[in-house]
Amino acid sequence: MAGTITALVLAAGQSRRMGGANKLLCPVDGTPMLTRVVDSALKSRANPVIVVTGFEDRRVRHALEGREVTFVHNPDYAQGMATSLGRGVKAAPRDTGGIIVCLGDMPHVAAAHIDRLIATHAADSECAICVPVFDGRRGNPVLWDRRFFAGLAAIEGDTGGRALLKRYADCVCTVEMEDSAILGDVDTPEDLAALKDRDAASPAPPKHEAIAYHEAILSLADAHTGEGRLKNPTATATAHNPYCGDRVTMDVNLSNGTVTELAHRVRGCVLCEAAASVAGARAAGQTRQSLTAVIDGLAAMLAQGEQPPMTESRPELWPELWHELEVFTPVSRHKSRHACVLLPFQALLEAMEKGE
Repeated sequence: MAGTITALVLAAGQSRRMGGANKLLCPVDGTPMLTRVVDSALKSRANPVIVVTGFEDRRVRHALEGREVTFVHNPDYAQGMATSLGRGVKAAPRDTGGIIVCLGDMPHVAAAHIDRLIATHAADSECAICVPVFDGRRGNPVLWDRRFFAGLAAIEGDTGGRALLKRYADCVCTVEMEDSAILGDVDTPEDLAALKDRDAASPAPPKHEAIAYHEAILSLADAHTGEGRLKNPTATATAHNPYCGDRVTMDVNLSNGTVTELAHRVRGCVLCEAAASVAGARAAGQTRQSLTAVIDGLAAMLAQGEQPPMTESRPELWPELWHELEVFTPVSRHKSRHACVLLPFQALLEAMEKGE
């Protein structure tokens, strides 16, 4: 699955059910709906961002003025979404590894949602089509591996990729999300009013908790510190989270119960990759006792939303480690993701126990 992932934003529709207004230009919290979608794509790990225009092309382009996007005009927009999808797919770079199709009428989809889909696709070769899920319901955007480009370009009508999802059901990987943003599209004035009512009734979370996958976590995940294999490890262990499918394998070399060398392989989300990088950077020189203390402290931090106090029972809590672990504090409000952060450390502990 080599190559970057291209974000394709569909913005050509006529908004026929909006009573004459172009829904993509309707303000949500003071910003045009489409602009919010494109800004999320630009903040994500997707690159490049392609915007397919059609209806009211000039007004749509003006709403995105100054943003680093590639515009593709679809003169056949009145024939349905498939025409926009086909033109967008054909405009993707030749070396792109896949495309994530974003709908311009889903203003609360964030970079975090997009990045989780990208991370899932990158981690597992069997996840060729990544579909977000919340509360058992599938939503958008959907990530498609490049092997499906020809099929996407051949779709007709206004059905999007639903037929392909059915045809290639064995290639679909569902990706759990923490909120309903992936379900919230806007088709009618009533939809828009309901969206604004929900926003007004739901106070924004504190800034430091606004997103679990902030840049510090992405930076750790991208570092891939300790990734690989050891030739003749003292012990190897694999930890698996059945809830989301994350899997971490740890190789360790030990000397008198102390870690001398570590290597890991991760098939999982950004959080799991980031935590594995922290373990890879800080595990050398640690004992099973100190690692157990770290796991307990990390679990407490995730449960409480703040770093636990140092105690006499934990005198060697990897002092330099906590600065890196603090970046996971926003994950505290996403209980289903706690296991993703803990999994690499649990795999390491199991490997150490095996090797002693």
